[in-house]
Amino acid sequence: MSAGICREYVYKHGGKIKVKDVKTAALFHDIGKLFISEQVLRKKHLSESEWKEIKEHPDEGAELTEDILEPKIRKSIATHQEEENGSGYPLGLDEDDLKLAAKIISVADDFCAMTEKRGYNIAKTPSEAVPEIIKESGKRYDGRVAEAFIRLLRMKNLAEDES
Repeated sequence: MSAGICREYVYKHGGKIKVKDVKTAALFHDIGKLFISEQVLRKKHLSESEWKEIKEHPDEGAELTEDILEPKIRKSIATHQEEENGSGYPLGLDEDDLKLAAKIISVADDFCAMTEKRGYNIAKTPSEAVPEIIKESGKRYDGRVAEAFIRLLRMKNLAEDES
């Protein structure tokens, strides 16, 4: 999904981002969760210490891949939970400090989290999840990335065309 968003973004807005790099970062983005117990990953309500543990997974993933991935790809892994408005984690970076690859992975990751049944949520349909992405566009998500994501879903007939 991240590779598709990247292609759509570049098609519409240009840029020198490599789809291969986004795809690699997306494949490894949650590898830091290997250090978190399955019980914690499935819980609906986390304690403060469990939430702290979850918030460490981006940095742990970047550290774990230090010997096998390029620094720019590891940076995308480390920042994939950051948000446009600075409310993400682990560092609370805002749009100016975020790389495009991390912004793309963030949208794809959140959509998957919304549409997959997990221990802490009930899966939504794509048509239920898309309005949440749109609502958070420009806040949590880069507006142009969210737009590319919606175009991708429309091409795959997973989102309704509002025109």
